[in-house]
Amino acid sequence: MKLIKAYLKGLKNGAFNLKITFIIYAINLLIALLLALPFFKLLGDSAGKTMAIATLFKNFNYSVIYELISGYKGGFSLIFNEVFWFAGFYLFFSVFFAGGVFTYLYKEDKIITLGDFFQACGLYFWRFLRLALVMILVQVVIALIIYIPMGMIGEAIKAKAISEVTMVWFYGCVVTLHLIIFWWFLMVADYAKIIMMIDGGTNVYQSLLKSFRFVFKHIIQSYLLFLMLMVTPVGLFILYVLFYKVFGMTTLVTMLLIFLIEQAFIIARVFSKIWILGSQLYYYSYYQIPGTE
Repeated sequence: MKLIKAYLKGLKNGAFNLKITFIIYAINLLIALLLALPFFKLLGDSAGKTMAIATLFKNFNYSVIYELISGYKGGFSLIFNEVFWFAGFYLFFSVFFAGGVFTYLYKEDKIITLGDFFQACGLYFWRFLRLALVMILVQVVIALIIYIPMGMIGEAIKAKAISEVTMVWFYGCVVTLHLIIFWWFLMVADYAKIIMMIDGGTNVYQSLLKSFRFVFKHIIQSYLLFLMLMVTPVGLFILYVLFYKVFGMTTLVTMLLIFLIEQAFIIARVFSKIWILGSQLYYYSYYQIPGTE
């Protein structure tokens, strides 16, 4: 029953905070446009008047991509450099908005202005940024710990395997194991943010330790809630892939249609993130804050 309440509470919070959803979407769109416009300009200049670019939208054409990159190394290296920096900007804004979103969700009974929202973003930014960097490092270490030895084991199995099915099953199990651990630490990071906000703490490691204990203590319910919340974004992603395969990007009309679907998908993804954070906040508060209903 607690899980259902938490699930519905997050949905309600997301529905009543659509203004925040569209603010975050607008920032995401701006970042995407700043990256996409110079990229497509370079792509058009590189291809000239040929129809090579059209083949890229129909299917993957390695030869065309290789010739474009080889012929315009300077331009494409600049684009790849921009991708790196914009990935950093995306992380920056994701961390920046987290404090404001949590404040909106936590103080739902109070009137929060946009000024209060951005003030909360700034208040929690450095705390959440340190947390994000620590978790990125942890995830990289975990990936190395999993894939280096498993890769060696996989090579040994491959030498004795009768068919490729064995290897598919082996690496499928490895990836599944990694996903379970990856999701575990995603939950730990989210609850650590909640703890830092509620307790007003600034020590990342103390918050992570407290979050780790909380998730471990309620491991089954925490995972069930997380999986319930993941159904929507995963379902939306599958729908997006199906739409893309059905319509493709072969004409201007289909390109426009796919663009609109992509924007709807991004909005839904932002909404889902607020939904997830709202549900996790309620779930944590239920156990840690007396009187939470």
